[in-house]
Amino acid sequence: MHQAEPSTSSKGLPLFRHFTVGWITAIETEFLAAKQLLDMEYDARKIALPTGDKNIYTLGRIGEHNVVIATLPPAIYGTRSATGVAHNLQRHFPMVRVVLMVGVGGGAPTVRAGTGSDVRLGDVVVGTRVVSYDFGKQHPNYVEYTGDVKLSNSTLLSMTRQVTRDMMHDKLDLESTIAAGFTKTARIQDLFSRPGEESDRLYRPDYCHNDSEICDCLCETPRELDMIIPRAKRKSYDRIKVHYGSIGSADTVVKDAITRDKLALQHNLLCFEMETAGIIPIFRHIIPIRGICDYSDSHKAKQWQGYAAAAAATYAKCFLNVIDPHNLDADIPPNVDEMERYVQLVIQMVERVTSTRSYGPGSGSGLNEADNAMREIRESVAMLTTMAEHNSDSIRGVQKGYTEHSAALKNAEDGIKRIEEGQRDMRKILDDMMDYISTQHAVSTEEQKPGWENLRHEATEETSSLEKATKITENAREAMGKVADFTRDASWVTNSGTIARISDTLGRGSVAAEIGVNGFKKVKKWFSFDDPSPDPSNIFSTEIIFTNLFARIIRSTSASATSTSG
Repeated sequence: MHQAEPSTSSKGLPLFRHFTVGWITAIETEFLAAKQLLDMEYDARKIALPTGDKNIYTLGRIGEHNVVIATLPPAIYGTRSATGVAHNLQRHFPMVRVVLMVGVGGGAPTVRAGTGSDVRLGDVVVGTRVVSYDFGKQHPNYVEYTGDVKLSNSTLLSMTRQVTRDMMHDKLDLESTIAAGFTKTARIQDLFSRPGEESDRLYRPDYCHNDSEICDCLCETPRELDMIIPRAKRKSYDRIKVHYGSIGSADTVVKDAITRDKLALQHNLLCFEMETAGIIPIFRHIIPIRGICDYSDSHKAKQWQGYAAAAAATYAKCFLNVIDPHNLDADIPPNVDEMERYVQLVIQMVERVTSTRSYGPGSGSGLNEADNAMREIRESVAMLTTMAEHNSDSIRGVQKGYTEHSAALKNAEDGIKRIEEGQRDMRKILDDMMDYISTQHAVSTEEQKPGWENLRHEATEETSSLEKATKITENAREAMGKVADFTRDASWVTNSGTIARISDTLGRGSVAAEIGVNGFKKVKKWFSFDDPSPDPSNIFSTEIIFTNLFARIIRSTSASATSTSG
């Protein structure tokens, strides 16, 4: 029975903003596996991708998710190549919320006591941790590995567990799902079918591949039985296991069992691959999914490559099907950098459409591109508005906090004034008392003098204490002046009436003239457009960024209208 081909659509294409899942593959077999599982494939020629992107994309839908599949250039593997592909994917599909690195990997079948990590060919490994094991320092007796250890997003990982739960409760038969997903043609079926169990042989680490004669791994029936590590046969319903744990990622291919075991034990690795470490610096949220095609030893062969790719791709599809696309943005909200890239993409799209003069009168192509551009503009403006409203709510909340704090500060201001008045009164009283004590000491008898001297000593101590207290209130007054200057400058930058009123309420401190210039420079730096990495948690810089982006969209739209009318 042949599987129905995914339907292809050129009408009602999703907007760039609606492509939220990236799917990266390294080799052609992995790409073919991914393409077989698309529920719908879009005509990428109908989507005006920006120029200068060397990636070749396949666009489609899995369930309710719009997916972008990107593949590394032929025969160019490793973390650096993966970084380039991921960078272009991020630049031209800026609203991708999650990236799946899906493909094959070399297993690390070192069984550890009590862990149950019996990784076998055809199994799937989901990376919860990625170790760049090829960075290190050579010491006299050991190598200290210094590669960054990256953790996968915990929210996404919790969703991957749902796939395993479905398998445990017999809601999902992964092996049957794999078999049903790759029946489009006889060629596809052969490429992605499961090899016989007799070909899954784990050899002893000291048994190396023999190139001079036929190695045991090439024989249909094993002859070197003493070189094969015995393992218990799995149940028929449990031939494919899904493992969660650490993945080793580096530019070095592991093809030696002794090295494999050493690295696996040192870093607690389940498998090895060559791409994910290059993608993690680009995307915030990535899940590596690997089908095990060999055991990272000298007996590497491609017999299990197709099935391993199919297993990883099938698991990835099952994973997407348990994610609610409507909650994806909520779980992983877009940040300011992503929004800015999206706006830039829309601006480039508008500029390209308005600068085209190759379409003849009444050309449908020009109209379609213009319509697509307007759809993107409307979407970007809607998103900007939504995010601006959200940030405005945040601003109002902070302003409310300012108002509440200003009341407390006003109370503090009143307290400082009262303390200052009390200190002035107390200083006058102490001065009067010192004069009185000195006068009485002069006219007192010898028996009385010690008593007046004690009083004078106590008055002196109180005067010293009062001077310290006065210094504290002076510092408090200076702090109040800094708050007043900060809110005054913030109200000027943000044009916020609420903050302006707070500034007026607080008033200016006695040192405001001295700190005003420095305070303004600090505020100006905080709210500068020139900052390449503005802090999105700062609500004022966020508000200005969105205002700036909105203005750029409007300018682009106005330019388009002018170009069209001209």
